[in-house]
Amino acid sequence: MPVARRRLVVCAATVLACLPYLALKIAWLAGSSVGIRSGAAGAGMHDERYVVGNLITVGMELVAIGLLLALTFPWGRRVPGWLLVVPVWVAAGLLAPIALGLPVGLVLQALAGGVPSSGDDGLEAWVYAVVYGGFVLQAVGVLTAFGWHARERWPDWARARRLRSSPATVVAIGVVVGFGLLHLVWALAGDAAAAPEGFETVAQRTYLAATGVLVLAAALAGPAAIAWVGTAVTVLAGPTQLLLAHEGHVGAVVPVAAVLASIGGLWLVRTLLVSRRVT
Repeated sequence: MPVARRRLVVCAATVLACLPYLALKIAWLAGSSVGIRSGAAGAGMHDERYVVGNLITVGMELVAIGLLLALTFPWGRRVPGWLLVVPVWVAAGLLAPIALGLPVGLVLQALAGGVPSSGDDGLEAWVYAVVYGGFVLQAVGVLTAFGWHARERWPDWARARRLRSSPATVVAIGVVVGFGLLHLVWALAGDAAAAPEGFETVAQRTYLAATGVLVLAAALAGPAAIAWVGTAVTVLAGPTQLLLAHEGHVGAVVPVAAVLASIGGLWLVRTLLVSRRVT
């Protein structure tokens, strides 16, 4: 298949993967109860927290579709590099743990028995298949499209390896390694290790393990592309866990670890970009 056609296929497939989630969020904003199992959960969708969250995620999906088009068609080369790199980096941080953890988690959950989600939020089981299945496809599609775009536009950076470590970078690597190992401990021990709330099932704990692996990749991997995805996961994992905390309750470990890891991850991003400009 010619390269241009392959890129069109990936773009079209990924845009289609965005549409079910986008349609579901718009339906909830319009007052629909589709996919909502209980009346209490349906009423909760009108709470300010959920309305704002749904509006934000609709906006994120629309941005994702715009990114895919810019990364696929020639006019995207005229878009300033940072305007593509930053949102793709954020998307990588949010979606890569799902793309890595969900397939493995579902297999392990099937072996262990039970359901992948705790089921206490009033949503139908098919909602998770639509949402998280779409996230996996979006992660693969967006990162694939960006990889092709980056190799053409910034070939030297794509082949680059991390810069020589400074004392501050060594400290940042130590912090990030600790954060990655903490996620692996959370995946195994759960509440006994003060893990974030809401990660109770085997599949959910596999997500924590996948996050830990990607965080470790940020600190230990050589190729810039792998480290780039890993730093995004490192910076965003903690804040995401705080935002999604069950009823807003978090222990002391999670916010402290989130702040330290985000600072360390941002420093590692600096080591990747300090001598290169994305134009």
